[in-house]
Amino acid sequence: MNEAFNISLEENRILDMKFLHGCARPTLCLLYEDNRRTRHVKTVSIDLREKTTVSGPWHRDNVEFTASMLIPVPSPINGVLVVGMNTVTYIGTSGVIQTVEITPSLPTTFCRVDESGTRYLLGNVKGNLMVIALIVDATNKVVSITTDVLGNTAIAETINYLDNGVVFIGSSLGDSQLIKLPSQPSETTGHVDVLDTFLNIGPILDMCVVDNERNGSQKQIVTCSGYD
Repeated sequence: MNEAFNISLEENRILDMKFLHGCARPTLCLLYEDNRRTRHVKTVSIDLREKTTVSGPWHRDNVEFTASMLIPVPSPINGVLVVGMNTVTYIGTSGVIQTVEITPSLPTTFCRVDESGTRYLLGNVKGNLMVIALIVDATNKVVSITTDVLGNTAIAETINYLDNGVVFIGSSLGDSQLIKLPSQPSETTGHVDVLDTFLNIGPILDMCVVDNERNGSQKQIVTCSGYD
């Protein structure tokens, strides 16, 4: 039976942290900011026998200054995607680096679409839903990255790909949605068809209880809620 233990990290301001796939021992990928507010990516392996950390197989200094999200890529591709406001960068375990520019916006969440790890859905604070596709060769080496904005949804707090192009968009700032990604876009909604909407009155900033004289003095709750 495995026993839990604590480990310490040198970095003080860690922006994101994910476990990587395809490593001989547990390996963390860290996105962090130094005292000069420059952002870097490094890997740290965990020695389970000694219960300590050792330097990982690779690191990348001076990534995009707005980088805020890491997306681990599963085997057999492996590596990680570093997502910022302006670019998406793939960093492979063998040192392969590919970068693509995206429409400037702050990313909020992501989900993987396929088991191979070549396609991902990415949401941002504007409510744009974007697909990121990794183009790989016969040896599973990433040779390029393509992106495409599918359409607009609620501002996503979480994205879950269900099956057959159906996606759940969970939002804390608006109504959650169940959407369909059709193969052929429409002129009005693009590649996003809303199948159902789930009402959300949060976040609730204030509330009070009032008497409703029209319903026999039945008490009701009036909320000050929503997001502008």
